[in-house]
Amino acid sequence: MLVFYGSKYGTAKRYAEEFARRAGTAAMSVRGRAPAAEGQTVVFFGALYAGKVRGLKKAAKRAAHCARLLVVTVGLADPSEPQVAESRRSAVLAGLPQDVHKQVQMFHLRGAIDYARLSAVHRLLMKMVRSMAERTPPEQRSPELRSILETYGKSADYTDLSALAAISDAANAESRPPQRAQTNGRE
Repeated sequence: MLVFYGSKYGTAKRYAEEFARRAGTAAMSVRGRAPAAEGQTVVFFGALYAGKVRGLKKAAKRAAHCARLLVVTVGLADPSEPQVAESRRSAVLAGLPQDVHKQVQMFHLRGAIDYARLSAVHRLLMKMVRSMAERTPPEQRSPELRSILETYGKSADYTDLSALAAISDAANAESRPPQRAQTNGRE
């Protein structure tokens, strides 16, 4: 089994490293050198930024000949909300080649944010999104916008390492058709 991650501020990396530790392997950045994934199960943890999964395209290339591909998104909004899960599903599918769509198994986890650690560019982007969210009538705000408003300027950590159990079960299962996306370990 190969475990990769794409992370900027560390939450996807933290999930990947803990998952790999439990699996008895190592987690590797998708940006580094890695062994070929031919015939292996690949588990990729990717952070969400501006509707895209960080490192997913590189992970897809590395996993081109893998036996199974599990993609785990990590983001601020609660993936147990159907709109959030669908948005993440769409982000994953947009980052993968069409021929992989039916083979990928997806999981969605909550992450963390610490405004003090954000780069100047990301702070500016979050300020712009917050401004837009504040102008949006409350009943029209998406779960993502509500999460940004709730956490703006703060530190918030929704990491749930117990959710890794469902991903581990899927990674260790015999090859089978993909199921619906899991959210924080629940379907």
